[in-house]
Amino acid sequence: MGKAMTGIIVVLGLWVGVEVMTVGPERAFDGLFADFVSDDTESEAEVDDRSTARRAGDSVTRARDEAEARRERMLGE
Repeated sequence: MGKAMTGIIVVLGLWVGVEVMTVGPERAFDGLFADFVSDDTESEAEVDDRSTARRAGDSVTRARDEAEARRERMLGE
């Protein structure tokens, strides 16, 4: 019985940990852990509702634009 309880506790702990790490404590379980992380409960955290693929694509586009601007500055064009 002890092994079963230990297994259940480990699985639940991993599930909570993964949930908090993937969506953040402000959004995980409707903000259940938000009070443990921040002292300022009155301010709303800025939440990016875009998908992971959209955020990654925007980041790549921004990096390409910055590299092109840097390249142009270096070449003096």
